[in-house]
Amino acid sequence: MIKRVIRCLVFGVGLILLSTMILFFPSAQTAQAMSYIQTYPTIGLCCADSDSIVSGNEKIDLTDFQLLLNGRAKKESEYRVSGSQETTFEIPFFSNYIDVPQWNVTVNGQAVQGEVWYGDNQKYYGGSDTYLQLDSTDNTELEQLLTRNYSPVLDGTVYGTLYTVTPDADTMTVCTKLTDKNNSYVYDSTNRLSESYSPNGTQKFEYENALTKKNYQYFFIGKDTVVDFSATCAYKTEKITFKEFIDRNYNFEKEIYNEIGCPIESIYSIANRILEDKTNISYKELFYSFDEVALNIYKFIVPLSGEATIKYSSFVNVEINNEYVPTVYAVVQKQIGNYTTNYSMTINSKIPYIIHSSNSTRKSGSTYTARANKNFYFMCSSSKKPVSKNPPQLSYSRKQLTAIVICRVVGAMGLIVSIVTSILWIRDTRKHRHE
Repeated sequence: MIKRVIRCLVFGVGLILLSTMILFFPSAQTAQAMSYIQTYPTIGLCCADSDSIVSGNEKIDLTDFQLLLNGRAKKESEYRVSGSQETTFEIPFFSNYIDVPQWNVTVNGQAVQGEVWYGDNQKYYGGSDTYLQLDSTDNTELEQLLTRNYSPVLDGTVYGTLYTVTPDADTMTVCTKLTDKNNSYVYDSTNRLSESYSPNGTQKFEYENALTKKNYQYFFIGKDTVVDFSATCAYKTEKITFKEFIDRNYNFEKEIYNEIGCPIESIYSIANRILEDKTNISYKELFYSFDEVALNIYKFIVPLSGEATIKYSSFVNVEINNEYVPTVYAVVQKQIGNYTTNYSMTINSKIPYIIHSSNSTRKSGSTYTARANKNFYFMCSSSKKPVSKNPPQLSYSRKQLTAIVICRVVGAMGLIVSIVTSILWIRDTRKHRHE
């Protein structure tokens, strides 16, 4: 009897060891479709007073397949707000300066007017763009970007000095010395060969092929900003406002700006950024950087006296991932503010499955619904389980390899113990039957 108990215990230990190997054997993570994808998200309604937004409803319509193939989908937004005073609301959106959407916003059915505040479209090397990742939950960088939006109205009383340099040879040198390194100014970088600084604070610009341009402009903002200015060719000076400087150059090529749809207000906003940051900018960046994507906002004011309903229509960006078969489509909305948003997603018959979402969804016909009080995203496809064209290769760290060896040894021991115990169990059982 005692022998049987001992054998049962040994058999049990063997099974436990074998199970340990199976359960805890390191395995490769299954690749989540689109986990690494970056896309420009849509962003829900914002307000400095977060309590002013009570709740939101977002209806995303993906039934237009042709629009979907172009990376877009329609969205209808409705927000319930509350307050007792004039309140500024913001609709953030990603776009360049020539593709700014027309906003039609209503409050309790009545149209309200607002204005676009243009975001910082300057490229910063080495900056993080993790906020563009589909499953990122950290909105810190987005919130910082939303503080870098600038008024489309430029103060007409900000004066400066304009230096217009006319080249007389293919090589040209311009030297400047300012009262403060934080002075704001616009400089011409066309055909610039090099730029250097002297210990005394003099900045030197050297140019080649200078004659390919009629003149070069340098605008220094503020009174008595320039200590010294010199050039190897003729130049003239002029006292004008920053606004006059921009208007003059904009009007010189107004037909081109009108044709591409670049409003002068977007250039005013860049000027306001320069004034606020007390920095410099090249002529090209000021007047020709309209195709860089920025986080802009549409601002409007609502005189609240209780609850109100804000409605507007827009488009969402759809990230198309062809690295999977069939193709995977993804939509993401970031939320700045502590309120609940109800989502309704109507899916195209060609892509009837939501294969993954940040929050649980319910399906009714071709429409899925979800609820979230933070960021929300979903992915859809024509198959419930799309397959990656480039499945990740299995790789293990040193710790994982050590764990694999241990699990295999333990598992082998468990298997041997189990087999031996089973044989002894069977032999002992047969022996007792014959007795």
